[in-house]
Amino acid sequence: MRRREAQFFIDNGTHFDDAPDELKGSEQLVKRLASIQQERIRSTFPQILQKLKDRIQEKNAELTAMPVMITSEHEFSMKFYQLVHELQDIIQMKLDGNYSRIIVDRSTVQSDSDSDGDACLENDRLAYHIYACQQRFKNRLKECFKNISSLEYHKNVLKAITDTSGISLPNIYAPQLIQRLFQEETGHVPDVCFNFVEDMLTCIKTILIRLFNQTFNKYYSRLADRLRDVLERHISTSEKRCRASLEEILEMEHRVFTLNDQYMEIVNIVKQDKMAKANGQHANGTTTMQLNQAPSNTVSSKIVRQTRLTDDFIDYSPTSNESQAAFDMQLNLFAYANLVQRRIADNVSQVLYYRLVTHCALTVDEALISSISSLSELARLMREPTEQTSRRNKLKHSIQRLEEALLVGQKQI
Repeated sequence: MRRREAQFFIDNGTHFDDAPDELKGSEQLVKRLASIQQERIRSTFPQILQKLKDRIQEKNAELTAMPVMITSEHEFSMKFYQLVHELQDIIQMKLDGNYSRIIVDRSTVQSDSDSDGDACLENDRLAYHIYACQQRFKNRLKECFKNISSLEYHKNVLKAITDTSGISLPNIYAPQLIQRLFQEETGHVPDVCFNFVEDMLTCIKTILIRLFNQTFNKYYSRLADRLRDVLERHISTSEKRCRASLEEILEMEHRVFTLNDQYMEIVNIVKQDKMAKANGQHANGTTTMQLNQAPSNTVSSKIVRQTRLTDDFIDYSPTSNESQAAFDMQLNLFAYANLVQRRIADNVSQVLYYRLVTHCALTVDEALISSISSLSELARLMREPTEQTSRRNKLKHSIQRLEEALLVGQKQI
């Protein structure tokens, strides 16, 4: 067919002298179409080459993100100690209040202080969250003693004195009576204290685990799984010791006892205030302090003014010996409750910090290092998994093929 077509243009050449050669026959047309296609392909070469370069860059970045393949026990040991010390340094930074890696929003801070706990799990501001837990504990503890300054409690004290009036003088009541009345009002204190333990433990454990996961990344999954169990056991051991210490504190508080001079300061201030009101020397519920009063009384008077004690109590003009005794006893319980409240808040907070921070969060590195018995065990845990090696080789092969394609394309331009 092509020969007949060529012979036709030869025999009738005079009729097609004005026509270009590329239009004489299908073969010339095919050559023209091929030339057009090649020109179109060449025009897209820059975009294709740029895509190849981008793919090579992506593959190289993915390969670079993978940890360097290590094989010797010495290299495994160096890498392990580096990760452990890096984790401990980060924990120390968070406990020191160094949040340079965290963007703190004021609205977030406000919401954290108002919430009861879940918000503390959203970031790693460890020092702030420990303080927030302590403040919540302090406020909840205060609620346990607020009833002692009420008029209703005065009636309970009066009833208790009346019931035991046959075994003691009205103004000299048995110590067992004070201890029994006080313990009845502190029934919720253990629950508040152990809830404080749960708050602190949840906050510290969540943040430590998060920091651990960020340090021991997915490329050392076997080592991370092993050390995560060690970390959880380390925290659990500290929790048990913390609860044991808390039990001792609560057991000691069963005994009504104090050597704090502020106890009598509070008692004397309230008595003076009530007597002054009864004599008409006071107005608007303010307390007149003598000029020669000790400076420390200012704190005690502030405590008294912040309560309803002097407002709710019956007038200091009782109609019976029992009423006088009830006022004195409630006043003593009120003063003692203020001291106990602050004493428990300080002691429990100190114990929890000592157990969960000083001997837990700050000793994570010791626990992790001591859990590895030998270098051979460490090498087994840190050796690169087969699937990771396969992935590394595939990346290298893919990069090599892309670079070869890029080189061929550059030669064709």
